[in-house]
Amino acid sequence: MNVIYSNGMYRSGSTLIYNVLKKIVQDHKLDYKIKKAHEEWLQWVKDSDLSIYTYRDVRDATASMMRKRNLTVENFKSYNNHTLSSFILKLMTHDLKVKDKGNNILVLEYNNDILNLENGIKKIGEFLDIDIGKGSTFYYSKIFSLETQKKFVNGLSKHDLNTEYHPGHIGDGKTDFKKYFNYDQLNPNTLELMGKWLKKHDYKL
Repeated sequence: MNVIYSNGMYRSGSTLIYNVLKKIVQDHKLDYKIKKAHEEWLQWVKDSDLSIYTYRDVRDATASMMRKRNLTVENFKSYNNHTLSSFILKLMTHDLKVKDKGNNILVLEYNNDILNLENGIKKIGEFLDIDIGKGSTFYYSKIFSLETQKKFVNGLSKHDLNTEYHPGHIGDGKTDFKKYFNYDQLNPNTLELMGKWLKKHDYKL
């Protein structure tokens, strides 16, 4: 049985896509196993596997992690011994490694394909070479909308093994990184590399 990985940058919608994928594979009776991954994907993936990779502006991904984990710039090291700068560097490094792989990977961008989930679902259908149809695309986009998923997550008291959601997993989908950190709090090397990454991905500095 082949594998489809929902492999994403932290806080970019990869768990949402994991659940969308499970539903689509079930409904269309496809012979795939769905697995969720982050940076460990690079060790797990084989040439025959498919992957769907989600990413977003690294500044917003970082701010979303800070919101979820109640982190500040000062206590950031309490999360996996990362500084703010090293965490952002980690996100960018993994992102570029994934995209360099190139084979059997569908890339979804947070603003275009997660917040606008119908668009992401259409791309998934094309990637898997199945006809999802307008009605089903609309249906999936509604049952997996951020509002619907957030309502489910808000009812959790612990990690849900079926969906891989945790309590507090989903915010409002929109994070203003300036509320959490500013550029002066990043080391110069990370700031320079981030500027290049943002430009490459058409995000405004």
